[in-house]
Amino acid sequence: MKVSVIIPVKNGEKFIERLLESLLEQEVKPDEIIVVDDGSQDGTVEIVEKYPVKLLHTEGNRGANRGRNIGLSKASGDIIALIDADCIAPKDWLKNIKHELETGKYACIGGSVLPFPEIKDKFLAQYANEAFFPIMPVYQKERVINRDNVVKSRLPNSNNMAFLREAALKAGMYFDEDIRGGAEEHGFLWRLIEKGYTVKISPKLYIYHNHRTRLRDLLKQLYNYGKGLFLFFKKYPRSPVAYPPSLVIISYYTMLVFFAFLAVFGYTFPLFSFLVLTIPLPLSLLMAYYAWRKLPLIKCIAYPFLDMLTKLVYSIGFLVAAFKTFTLLIVTKIFPVRK
Repeated sequence: MKVSVIIPVKNGEKFIERLLESLLEQEVKPDEIIVVDDGSQDGTVEIVEKYPVKLLHTEGNRGANRGRNIGLSKASGDIIALIDADCIAPKDWLKNIKHELETGKYACIGGSVLPFPEIKDKFLAQYANEAFFPIMPVYQKERVINRDNVVKSRLPNSNNMAFLREAALKAGMYFDEDIRGGAEEHGFLWRLIEKGYTVKISPKLYIYHNHRTRLRDLLKQLYNYGKGLFLFFKKYPRSPVAYPPSLVIISYYTMLVFFAFLAVFGYTFPLFSFLVLTIPLPLSLLMAYYAWRKLPLIKCIAYPFLDMLTKLVYSIGFLVAAFKTFTLLIVTKIFPVRK
């Protein structure tokens, strides 16, 4: 089977060369490498042009999924492998992909996303993989995701994923371009699973990634992930991948607003009880959880606070995207666009 590798990129001069070198050094060589630039303003294009790859362009600032779709439209491989510009593929990456997908048992395969070796000792880079809800997936065991267990499964990231062209064509071989920042691959994966295909998770299939090492960058990433989740929920409201986390966010803030409203009129106990149940209690339980995992003391103390902070920012991103969507909907209802 022929393998096409698709890389969306924007302003990736810092890492793109390392990625391309790692792809050219694969034990199983790719049949084609397609890089799709999204209007880079740095030296990305000049670097890519030095390599034996196919360079394509979006219309500029259209997002990673637009780049993936352009790459898909030009790819000739039976197997399509996706990776991002701020990643490095180990030498057996494509070999493991081909080994699993050539069996025909699975339509798609994904795996872990680990930090670059030079930042693996950074505190926040470790947190991204060790958190209660990991920001970047780490899979310890093989797993097959299907329609029955998808709600309990962590879907693979689009920066370490591959799939069969034939199955993707039947499910709709495109990525939703209006979903940006987070959950970019969820629509595609849900359509595959909904059609009855399975997704294989393999611990052997891992890549290295430029994990965020500054708190500001990490929170910005989580904010965008939250926005992406709402956009996915908006487009696929019946997907079991979408509604559990969305329901938790909506329910929590609905209750918070309701109890705050009661507090204005002197009924403070419900708000106090709610805050105790949703802040100190989870912090204590999370500390116990990390201690049970035998993590260092500093992590047992700091990780729960990071968990609470990142989920708060994630929720804010979700709510901001929801507010913008509903505001636009109301405005267009009041002031319809006349043709």
